[in-house]
Formats: sequence, structure tokens, C-alpha cells
Amino acid sequence: MTRLTILFLLFTNSAIAQPLPFHQFTFPTDSMEVTVTDLVADEDGMLYILASRRIPANFDEKAWVAAYDHSGNRQWEFTWGEKFGNPTYFLAEWGPDHLVAIVHPEDSTGTFNVAVLKLTKAGSLVWSYYYGKMDGRMDIPTDYTFDQDQNLIISAGEHSTEAKQLLLKLSPDGVPVFTKTRSFPETNSSSYLLDTCVDSLGNVISFSRNLMRETDLVSIVKHSPDGDFLWAKSFDFWPTHEIRRTQLITIGTDILFAGPTYQSGVGGTAELNIVRLDENGTTLSHKTHSMAQHGFIQSILSVAWCAPDRYLMVPMTFTNGKYSIPMLIVDGDGNLISKFVPEPSAEIPSVFVMPPDQNQIVVYSYGSSIQKTVFGFPNEQSFQIQQFPAIPAPQYLAGLTHDGSLIWGFSDRPFEPTVIMAFDQPTLTTVPSDENVPAGFKIRSVYPNPFNPSTMAEIELTEAGPVSWSVCDVTGRMALPVTTTFYQTGRHSIPIHLTGLSSGLYFLRIHQGATVQTAKLAYIR
Repeated sequence: MTRLTILFLLFTNSAIAQPLPFHQFTFPTDSMEVTVTDLVADEDGMLYILASRRIPANFDEKAWVAAYDHSGNRQWEFTWGEKFGNPTYFLAEWGPDHLVAIVHPEDSTGTFNVAVLKLTKAGSLVWSYYYGKMDGRMDIPTDYTFDQDQNLIISAGEHSTEAKQLLLKLSPDGVPVFTKTRSFPETNSSSYLLDTCVDSLGNVISFSRNLMRETDLVSIVKHSPDGDFLWAKSFDFWPTHEIRRTQLITIGTDILFAGPTYQSGVGGTAELNIVRLDENGTTLSHKTHSMAQHGFIQSILSVAWCAPDRYLMVPMTFTNGKYSIPMLIVDGDGNLISKFVPEPSAEIPSVFVMPPDQNQIVVYSYGSSIQKTVFGFPNEQSFQIQQFPAIPAPQYLAGLTHDGSLIWGFSDRPFEPTVIMAFDQPTLTTVPSDENVPAGFKIRSVYPNPFNPSTMAEIELTEAGPVSWSVCDVTGRMALPVTTTFYQTGRHSIPIHLTGLSSGLYFLRIHQGATVQTAKLAYIR
């Protein structure tokens, strides 16, 4: 009988602590294989794991969700499988009390489909939604996102002789808002949907890889909040197939994305393109940065919001048998502000960018060596970088999440135990914390918190001057734009209105001069 061991390890900055208690369990069916594909940690101290359970004897495969406390004790488990096979892909929180699992069922004809499971955090099924096949073989559901009304949007592409895209929007009650299938006449080939997000008006923006093409290898496609096609624009960038990687973000209604220049017969080159489009698809800026000293670009691992008008771009390059992951800080027009490059390695890297709080944290691994790099942004003109010592780990990182105090990662390889690892969430020692705030400025309180729809942030200044503030969600996307006001010395109240946004956790970021403070906001509709 196969045993799946889940081993919880806690790491600190300076040394490896003793492993936390680990919990072993055995499934009731012989010869069971388990493949972990995603995990979510919440602020209540629970860790939720999504996996596929497979019985090799008859190829039966089930979706499996389990909840653990931080000591490794399993609290509940849930199994689902109505079709032939059910490889799993994504697990996420859907509001404060629910989870959503996105599954990729295969029926007896070998056709892949999409299924959505909504669970309570106590492990009971609220509803399931099953979408049947498209005309041909559907590719995996490569991305999902939530809009301002907390509707779930899933994108998938069809891998056949004709490129098609599925857009599926489900309400929190499991009711289809729309199901749209659209051919890609601009690609005239099969297509992968690599990334999907929504802009500030709820429009759906997708990034696709167009296969079997010599030109226009990638496309940005825009749909309305109702799923109606608006426009598509193609570029001659090398199309990397990186699922679970953010390759484009929205800035209000603008779109910012990155990709390497394509050269026929060669593939990706050493040129990194950073493009910003307006709401109509018109190019506002297009900057090219050479990565020649690091090698040719194989893929884009992350495009992330860091601070007002500051964005992090992480390409993966390769040369002389080694991989490198340059981390570029750019402004909203793609102009390079600074670049940090860790030591290259012969092992393929895995990179995860955490949603920004007071700092921007990047966790990456080369094989079983894991490191953390922190970018701090005291203001728009400067930032600081600190890299922490390498941490040896049993296996490479395959996924990452965080609960506000710890960063949780998982690693899974066939026929080897799954390892769940916990890291402390580092901060820059040179960036002031809430307990050591310079005399010039501090956040005294945010009240009420939780709130609906408005709250008040009270600040105290000992020096007069301009104060800027903004609000972003947990993915780092800006929910409220930067506002700057001149204040005299003394105490002042800043009203925060989140009307029209979805319930959840947000981050208020206020800065004056070189001082920056961040506060968590709990918005409940």
C-alpha cells in the first residue's frame, strides 16, 4: 500500500530549525498515486491542498482536497470524480469562507473538459459545475481570475487545427454568467491561453501563444465584461508556454506585458520587450532591453506590480549551460530603473513573486537550493534590495502561497513524498517597521476594519509635505490609484472608499518622502 508522506519544514533566515511534526496517512485503496498541484494558506492558520489521486490499475483519477493545520494534522478531506480522469490544476480562496478547485476531467473518449468545485472551508461541497467538450480536444484550463463582483473567470484554449478560446464566467452561486467560445482568425492555428486578468472596468484580457506560426506568435485579446470580443493584437515575440506565470497585468484600463523578440530559425533572442497598450490596443510605449550578457530568453516567469509606477519583470535566460533569472525594476513605460541578477545555475530555476505588502518578496529555487530576495520601496525614486542566505530543501519548489506571516511552498515528484515547506516572511532591515517609525510620519489607526464600504485611515505628521496613498489587492493589482495631498503637521484622516470592489483583503500603502507605511484592509460587502 502506497504511503504519501507530507513533511512540514520550517525555515528561518539564518539556520534550519527542527522540522515541525509531520503527518503520515494511507489512502484506503491499494496502489494509490497522489500528485499535489496547488495549495492555499489562509490567515486562520489552515493550509488547503489540491491533488489528483490515481489508481494505476484502472487509470481512475479523482480530485482530492484536504485541510491541515500548521502542525501537519489533517482536519478534513474531500474527494470528487464523476468522469474517467480528473487531473487537478488550481485551488484558490473564493471569499473568506470558501475555496474553489478547478479540475480538468477526461471522459472515456479521451476528451478533456473543465469542472469547477466550490467548497466550504469545512470541507463540504457547495456546488459543482461541469463544462463539456469544445469541437476538438480542449487544452488545459490555463488560467483563472476574479472580477470586481467576485465572479470567477476561466480561460482555456483548444488544441486542434483551428485555434479557439473558451471564456467561462461563473457567479459565486455557480450560475454561468456567460460561456463564450471564439475562433482566432488572426492566428489561423492552434493556441494556448497563457494568462488572463481583468482591468479596472471588468474587461477580460487574455495572453495567448499562437502555435505553428512564423509571425504574430503571441496575441493580446480583449473581451467585454459580458464576454463579447472587442479586439486582438499580435506581436512577433517568442511564445513561451509557462502556465501559472503572470505575463501581463493591467494598470487601470492599460495593459503591461513582456516577451522576448522572436527570430526565425532561432526562437527567443536576448531582447526583452516591455509593451504598454491603452484600452483600445494602441501601443503607448515599447521598450527593448538587452539580456545578452545573461543569454537568450527562454521564458517570462513574472510580471508584477511592486509600488506606484514600479513593476518587476523576471525573464529566464540560458547560456553556457546555465540558467539565470534577471530581476528588472521598470516604470510604467518600461524604462529600466534597476536590475538584480542572482548567481546562475545549471539547474532550471523556479521563481515565485509574492503579492506586495510592505516589501516585494521573490522566492526562487535552483533544484533544492531555495533563496529569498526582498525589494523595498520607500518612495517612487528609490528602493532597496536584500538577499537572504540560501536554504537547502528536500526538493525544488513547485508552488507557493502565504498566510500573512509564513510563506508556504510545496514540492512534488513522481514516486517521491510530497514536501510542504514553510518559510518566515522576510522584511528589509533598513525599511522601518510599524514599531520603529521615524518621527516624520506614521499610521495611527484604520477604523473601522473590517468595513463596508468605507473606512478612515488616521495619520500623524511632524513635518508638512505631500503624502501619497494607494490601495492594491492581494495579487498586487492596483485597486485605487495613487492620490497625493499636501498636509500640514499634526493628525489627519484619509477616507478610503472601496465601493464596487469585491470582498477580501487589500493593502493600503501611504508614503511621505523616504517613509512608507502599509496597513491591511478587510473589506466586506
